[in-house]
Amino acid sequence: MNFKTKNNATFFVLVAYLFSFLSLSHSQCLTDNDDLTTAVDTNLQSIQEFNLELFRRVFPKDPTKNFVFSPYSVWNALVLAYFGSAGKTQLQFEKVLRLHDKTSTLRKWRQLEYMYLKRESTSVSNIFVLSNKAYFDSRIKLRTCLEGILHNEIEELELINDPAGSADKINEFVNNMTRGNIKQLVNPMDVMFAFLILVNAAYFKGTWKATFDKEKTRDLPFKTFIGTTVDVPMMSQSGRFNYGFSDEGGFEMLELPYVGETISMYIFLPYKDTTENFYGMIDSFTAENLDTKIGKMQHTRMQVILPKFRIDTVLEDELLQAIYKMGLVDAFISYKANFTDFTYSRRVKLDKSIHKAFITVDEEGTEAAAATAFIVSKIGGNSMFVCDRPFVFMIRDNETKNILFTGAFQMPDTDGGNLPTSESSILDKLIPGVKGR
Repeated sequence: MNFKTKNNATFFVLVAYLFSFLSLSHSQCLTDNDDLTTAVDTNLQSIQEFNLELFRRVFPKDPTKNFVFSPYSVWNALVLAYFGSAGKTQLQFEKVLRLHDKTSTLRKWRQLEYMYLKRESTSVSNIFVLSNKAYFDSRIKLRTCLEGILHNEIEELELINDPAGSADKINEFVNNMTRGNIKQLVNPMDVMFAFLILVNAAYFKGTWKATFDKEKTRDLPFKTFIGTTVDVPMMSQSGRFNYGFSDEGGFEMLELPYVGETISMYIFLPYKDTTENFYGMIDSFTAENLDTKIGKMQHTRMQVILPKFRIDTVLEDELLQAIYKMGLVDAFISYKANFTDFTYSRRVKLDKSIHKAFITVDEEGTEAAAATAFIVSKIGGNSMFVCDRPFVFMIRDNETKNILFTGAFQMPDTDGGNLPTSESSILDKLIPGVKGR
């Protein structure tokens, strides 16, 4: 497998799995008879453990690269694949995704979907939309019970006979889901050998509860890990924010809530501006200790200084490699992979992956999206929180504790060219005569 990372400007979340098949067998189907209107179990610690482990494995330890991805998008996509798995492949999905069984997983998956749909219908300031599609080639015979379970997701296309038309149909779905921000995800070459494409598309846009005043935004220095100091547009505001710190991981943390406070961005700023401290902070994250630390944050009067930024990330087979190392092994081996809960066919394997993610942060709020593709083929006082050095951010659902997006800002203006540099720190400019930290 070839593994590489690219940057590419796109607004979308898409998850695509392309399957082909050889021989046959079958297993027990799951049922869909749960009441989805009941409250969602907000204990999603197992999902967060998957999200954080995946973040640690796919995060590129390259101080010149910014990074963003959506672990929740990947989780949704893999759960959709899990519903079609059987035998040892199913057991490995359950181990990696921290799942117990298909019935309870389907219930939670549907309830989370219902919760976000309900929120979308009532919120005017924040948007988080998520949708799944299962595009099957017309020649595939689906398990009857699965058609009933995934009736909202399943759609038949002429993937093999009309790859161009099928690609257009899939891209239309993505374009609509992402508010026109991603116009093309797949091309006919991706589709022409596919028997099945599982798609997850998601989009987030949130307005800060306390927006930043654009008149206060000005160029201030940001210190990188490679020894340079770059002037970047820094937003600034003062107020009371949830603030905390952790001596264990060596970092400060701040909550920036969006309107309604159901979703917030959490920023993790290491005490020391060294790669060792930064990567150690990331390695220290667990679902349990994050929940504990966030629960201990206190309202503190702060001056917050945060750069405006945009990050675009493309992961190719790093994602596949990470999931493989997490224990999902048989799904990548043609003679071991078992997806017979989708069809009566056997011998398919995950062969290639791609994940694209985007985030932009400005004075008004945040816009973010991501995409994942798995291709399967045959065979206190007036304190200051100054983000003038690399930091980690997470967009987190405060009700479910679900991490929707996470990433790191390490290097301003990664588009290339000569970057403006500065020998002074932010504090030199904010408080004349005071040298930087």
